[in-house]
Amino acid sequence: MAKITNATFGKISGKVGDFVIRQSNGKTIIASRPFNFRASKDPASVARRNRFGLSAKFSSCLAQNPFLKELWNNAEPNGKGSAFTKISKHIYPNVTHDDISQEISVTPSFPGFEISLNNTSVSLDSVSSEIIPVNESEQQSWECYKKATQIHTGAFLFLSDKIDDRKEDYKFYSLLTETIPFNPSVKTEISIPVYGSLSVAMEMYATYRLFLVFFALDDSGILLDFSNTINSTHKHQKYL
Repeated sequence: MAKITNATFGKISGKVGDFVIRQSNGKTIIASRPFNFRASKDPASVARRNRFGLSAKFSSCLAQNPFLKELWNNAEPNGKGSAFTKISKHIYPNVTHDDISQEISVTPSFPGFEISLNNTSVSLDSVSSEIIPVNESEQQSWECYKKATQIHTGAFLFLSDKIDDRKEDYKFYSLLTETIPFNPSVKTEISIPVYGSLSVAMEMYATYRLFLVFFALDDSGILLDFSNTINSTHKHQKYL
């Protein structure tokens, strides 16, 4: 079974269900167990393995975003431990064997500023949304609004309810996004193209969960602060 070898920093290693976790050169590595391993078919054991597997895959997906990874690399305790390990411990209470809580936050602490969105949509072509303008009083409440001139979107898709039984039960994707100009006083349009393997995969699943977090940057691209996590559920157009 898996164990935490350092209770303070939470370095995870060992075996959990179909996975083997080990530490190598400061990195946490997850690999499949050998084929000759016979996992217990007890329902509770299966549920635990599935919960761990979903959490591990979501954590790996989140850690692909450079700004989110930077946040977690520098997060407590004392900035030590891999981003993957910290994310895994943080999100695990909000993950079940087959789903993710609506209340989940993908950032390491309370957000530095609040974002509200409008007209969020997910299609086989794009992910789009609008950041609602922030009034002057709210801008004064959040320090980052005074210096932020750019914004970067962390966008993550959780595909579930597979249409083809030959496919995995779910898949995670970290979307490629660009840093764009940002003025909190005006509407900011977010448009992320969907193409290639992601577009193909989306045809195989009926439900799309979208998780968004925003990173405020200054003129030099330096990270100033991050927003609350916003998640929404969307359906394949055939199942609307």
